[in-house]
Amino acid sequence: TGDVTEAAPPEAVRFAEAHGGTLVRHTITTGYAQLTYAMALRKLLPPDVDVPGAFETIGHIAHLNLRDAHLPYRKLIGTVLLDKNAHILTVVNKVGNIQSEFRVFEMEVLAGENRLETEVKQRGISFLLDYSKAYWNSR
Repeated sequence: TGDVTEAAPPEAVRFAEAHGGTLVRHTITTGYAQLTYAMALRKLLPPDVDVPGAFETIGHIAHLNLRDAHLPYRKLIGTVLLDKNAHILTVVNKVGNIQSEFRVFEMEVLAGENRLETEVKQRGISFLLDYSKAYWNSR
């Protein structure tokens, strides 16, 4: 393995010597469990596809608005989002445009439970709603 100090930055070597320490080589193995949502998708998606960053949370539901470039990977994106957010049980993507005065829209369940009834709490008040039938925006 050679001398650890040869590969170490000079400031690390000086710091270790000044404080009576030694540098030791370690091998660290990481996997999917240690990656964040963005890190995992960056490794899984093709290089020319951006990681979708923003999503709305409505109770246990994560709502994405995926772009056309994401659609071939939508199930993968939904699964990773579900895996990396313990409080999320359902991941949906908006399908089509909003065409109703009540602002409801068609959605596709990408991952998790096919359960769109959820409870939302705001300012100490609980609202029970079916997200497929009622528009909700917490902003």
